[in-house]
Amino acid sequence: MTVYEPLAIIMTICNDFKKESAESVTSQFYSGDLKIYFLDDSTKDDVKQEIDQFCLEHPQVILIRRVVKKDFKAGNLNNALFNHIKEPYFIQVDADQMVPPGFAAGLYEKLASLPSDVWFVQCAHYQNPQTGFAYDIGPSLSYMWKIFLRLKNVLGFVPNFGHGVIFRREVFESIGGYLPLVAEDLTISAIARMHGYRGYYETGIASGEDFPESYEAYHKQQFKYVTGAVEFFHKIFWSFIKSSNVSLLEKIDVAVSYSYNLLPALVLLYIFFSTIILPAVSAELVMLTIAPGITLPFLVPDAANRLLCTAFYLITLIMLVAPMLPAALDIFKKHGLITFRMLILCTPIYISRMVPCLMSILKYILFKDAEFITTGDTSKLDDSSFKTGETGRSWGKHISDTLHKMLDIRGENVYRIKLVTGLLLAFFSIRTLNFIIMSYAMSLIISYLIHHFGWENKIIRVLCYFPFFILIFSLVIWGVLEFI
Repeated sequence: MTVYEPLAIIMTICNDFKKESAESVTSQFYSGDLKIYFLDDSTKDDVKQEIDQFCLEHPQVILIRRVVKKDFKAGNLNNALFNHIKEPYFIQVDADQMVPPGFAAGLYEKLASLPSDVWFVQCAHYQNPQTGFAYDIGPSLSYMWKIFLRLKNVLGFVPNFGHGVIFRREVFESIGGYLPLVAEDLTISAIARMHGYRGYYETGIASGEDFPESYEAYHKQQFKYVTGAVEFFHKIFWSFIKSSNVSLLEKIDVAVSYSYNLLPALVLLYIFFSTIILPAVSAELVMLTIAPGITLPFLVPDAANRLLCTAFYLITLIMLVAPMLPAALDIFKKHGLITFRMLILCTPIYISRMVPCLMSILKYILFKDAEFITTGDTSKLDDSSFKTGETGRSWGKHISDTLHKMLDIRGENVYRIKLVTGLLLAFFSIRTLNFIIMSYAMSLIISYLIHHFGWENKIIRVLCYFPFFILIFSLVIWGVLEFI
């Protein structure tokens, strides 16, 4: 018979409070002592007033607000867990999370049934009912929960995702709590693993979460993922690699899984090298007649450049096919056409990550400045002030601030850079007759249009189909010319 220990449910909030999610937390059935805490770091008065009103209507909720807000979400959690919350087990949920009534009991029962070296249980997630951008793109995330993560219990490293997860407090305290990093969830999972503790991914318990509701919110989410990964590799990964408590397979898994967040930037750099720099240096200039009386110069790759072009096509083919393999299982099921449409619409969205990914990496390298941006927070970039971090450079503060602003993905610059990059790639795609680059160029240009005219614009929605089919057509033509 299960003995239900005292349990805390912690909801972290930062300008993204959702009443429906909060009500799902206060509707839990748990046989033991259950306390509910709201950790509110909101800065908007209207959000704080809404939370205050909810707490008045639900007196079982304990509201905790910090006077000094620092160290991101990690600081918010550390403050509460070391100074206010004393329960031996605690569950973390996000402000947009919808949890079923038996969620808390189910997670506790699962953790209680596992060996003591398992210190957290991470539940699965499904997408909350949404419309527009989130409805079209959000289902792509389901394959991570349905396929990739379930293998990690036996074949890799199990991270927690900072929400929908239950922890043993004694382990949390023994490793010193959260480090003040953007990816506090990944970091504490890695540190605990170095101390001999591990996590477990439970597929039988699930809760709902919101996918970013707009393209701009998606930008914020990706900035957080990229910055968190870069900071983790910079500050934690080497210690993780050297740890004797971590298996070789887990080390490889972490290296591969979190390098994925950085790949779009590497792809963009490779495109510039193989499509712009190398042809300008080594390609042959050939005059081709494209119509009667019209002859134009084109850059045709020489033997060495042709080899790099072949490598680029192969890389593109792998990047196109690999993410589609899990979805391919659904294409032949009942909702095959819906899944296929999702893959088509995801193409320009995912390709357009290249520019903000590279900007986020450059910003961290230049400023060692990691910022935690809440996806659900609609705050815009404040042009009046900039957090410069530790630049360690000889240039003046004005130049430093200008660079910081230019690389901030919350501002308009990121979309202008996308447009310019897209137009540049389109030009060289035609100039070098490398039409696969046109799909990348169109994706960047379309992302600029989405930002200015909205995802619901019918013309833009039609344009979103072009990158996928141009990509497929170019790969087929390349395969025919290369191997037949």
